[in-house]
Amino acid sequence: MSKQLIIILFVIVLVVAGGTYWFLSSPTATTPVTIPTGTNTGSNTFPIGGDRSVTPRTGDNTTGTPNGNDIRTGNGFLANNKTNSKFQELSSEPVAGSIAIERGKSIIVRFIEKATGRVKEIIPGQSEASRIANTTVPKVAIALFDPSGSKIALNTLKDPFNEIVTVLASIEYSTSTTDTVGTLKGVSIPERVGMMAISPDGKELFTLLRETTGGTRGVLQGMDGKNRRELFKSPLSEWLVSWPTKDTVLFSTKPSAGVLGYLYTVSPTTGAMNRLIGNVMGMTAKMSPDGEYLLVTTADKRDTRSYVYKISNQETNALPLKTISDKCAWARTGDLSLYCAVPSNSVNYSNMPDSWYQGETTFTDSFWRINAKTLATTHLGDPEQMTDADNLALDKNDKILTFTNKNTGRLWGLKLD
Repeated sequence: MSKQLIIILFVIVLVVAGGTYWFLSSPTATTPVTIPTGTNTGSNTFPIGGDRSVTPRTGDNTTGTPNGNDIRTGNGFLANNKTNSKFQELSSEPVAGSIAIERGKSIIVRFIEKATGRVKEIIPGQSEASRIANTTVPKVAIALFDPSGSKIALNTLKDPFNEIVTVLASIEYSTSTTDTVGTLKGVSIPERVGMMAISPDGKELFTLLRETTGGTRGVLQGMDGKNRRELFKSPLSEWLVSWPTKDTVLFSTKPSAGVLGYLYTVSPTTGAMNRLIGNVMGMTAKMSPDGEYLLVTTADKRDTRSYVYKISNQETNALPLKTISDKCAWARTGDLSLYCAVPSNSVNYSNMPDSWYQGETTFTDSFWRINAKTLATTHLGDPEQMTDADNLALDKNDKILTFTNKNTGRLWGLKLD
């Protein structure tokens, strides 16, 4: 063997040995992604007040142990998959909307079916819902109930091209009979309605009307369709709308992965528009009933994070459980709690929240209560079938949490202690 060949073989052995040592001694854990401070650069920062970034307080993180009793699993900290008798499937068909109301000492859950528009109600614990309106309204896409449950704003799909028609209806009963089944009576809105929201007192409806030339108009009217007035105009058409407090209509741009989102408040009295949050990737948000806090979710190509944001002092605290704001509802009794469906599988998909909205991603949820001040967590239980929860809502006394199973479109209820 030549001297040159011996040298070549020796060099090869050194390279292999060095590479093996580097591979075995390298750490396997990925470097934690922190939230940068300073000027927003389009990365996973959480700017507030429109133009500034805020650093979470010391100790905040999205993977730390929640302040409650839980068992570690794949998504962080979830309880064992044990069924809970407090859960009940309340409808046998997909629903377009629902509300929980009190009648005497009972909680009644009222809902409207998507396919037929039949209005039904059920007392949780009963085996079957009762029909309370005999009017058939085919193809109901969305139904919003007023707080009393007696008035409904319906977006229906009209054949042959599934054109959206909005109807403002009320449940009316005959005075000449003891029949408990009423009829739906109402009027239709002539314009093309994009989004709509009912005021907290149930007296007014806010609608976003799509202009044929582009953009939208914001119109206020009574739940009977009367006293209409234009509130404002916008060149944009892709808005999400809610009406969380008496003096605040909340506008947010429709969220998409890697797209900067913005959040505005609009005065229902003057139409004045104020930018609350801006430049937040893939943003979704929900405001507390007192208007003091926001639950904000951000999503980019790498991660999905949720925060409790106090508007007055611009403080942000990372939510201790991994979920998104669309899977949460604020308590209505003023105790500053969040009721959330928390996926047991990861929410860090590269195309969130788009993939979830489009049905490409499905979650299996566990249910939790989170104190928004202390971040203490309480496990509420798990449904007896795989549930991907959406449209979470509470009655005014926080006695029952209702939600739809995105997998089936059916309505569920969870009795709360």
